[in-house]
Amino acid sequence: MDNYETIINLIKQNRRICFFHGKKFLIQKIYQERTGQKLNLDTPSTFREKLQLRKLTTNPLISKCADKYTVRTYVKTKIGTKYLIPQYFCRKHITPRDLANLPSSFIIKTTSGSGSNIIIKDKTKANLAEICQKMNSYTKIKYGYLWGEFFYNQTNNQIIAEKLLSKDEVYDYKIHCFRDDNGKLRQIIEVMWGPKSNRHKRMYDSNWRPLDYYFSIPPDGHAFKKPRQLSELLELSDKLSEDFKYVRVDFYIIKNQIYFGELTFVPTAGFNQFHPAKYDQIWGNWIGDFSQENPKMI
Repeated sequence: MDNYETIINLIKQNRRICFFHGKKFLIQKIYQERTGQKLNLDTPSTFREKLQLRKLTTNPLISKCADKYTVRTYVKTKIGTKYLIPQYFCRKHITPRDLANLPSSFIIKTTSGSGSNIIIKDKTKANLAEICQKMNSYTKIKYGYLWGEFFYNQTNNQIIAEKLLSKDEVYDYKIHCFRDDNGKLRQIIEVMWGPKSNRHKRMYDSNWRPLDYYFSIPPDGHAFKKPRQLSELLELSDKLSEDFKYVRVDFYIIKNQIYFGELTFVPTAGFNQFHPAKYDQIWGNWIGDFSQENPKMI
């Protein structure tokens, strides 16, 4: 996690703002600072506006599924355990001894928020004490105050260690699932591959036709081969998204095996700018009323 102290100070500042002015005020303030636009929370219509409204959700199922540990119960119920990455432990506090008992390679992360992942490719070359110190400090962060995603504050931020499935870069399939108030499902596939310094990305529809718009990283001409498991990816994301009006379902494919990554309810905190800009409204039109989402705990 970059700039840890900066993040902590920002969270403290936002927590004070929230205490004195309320959650809506904080979300509107952050949105205007990040986008340069005033936020309409009363009648949101664009994709980015609706994601800001989602930050105020009290749906307990979203809090459960935003947590990288408790979401596994939801996934198990919906699609079984076949697609879950093997997990070694989940703890509130870890010591070097905990890591010493793990295989030579693994990945360690916190269950809430983002940016805390540490990939260990060779444990003998890693400073286990330093890793433990970092991870233990990350669990104290209330991520909900960072960008106003308050459902993260309802989770018990812990530390998990998982099997490192590959030491090389893997293909990341992020499937945006939209449901309108009639139950109609739309799926847009965002494919990413490569390190942050040279990341390739492309958007496709559910028939693997490349789309002529993007956000975040512009397409660079890199063509992604249609995965032979495409129909299975779409079916799995359909099942995992059926209780929500919008969610991004993330998968990896490693050695022809699909693995579940996470459920993301507010990608990039809802600040991504569309190119062309009209797709912000188009994506917003595909999302139904959030109040109709299923709040039942599984």
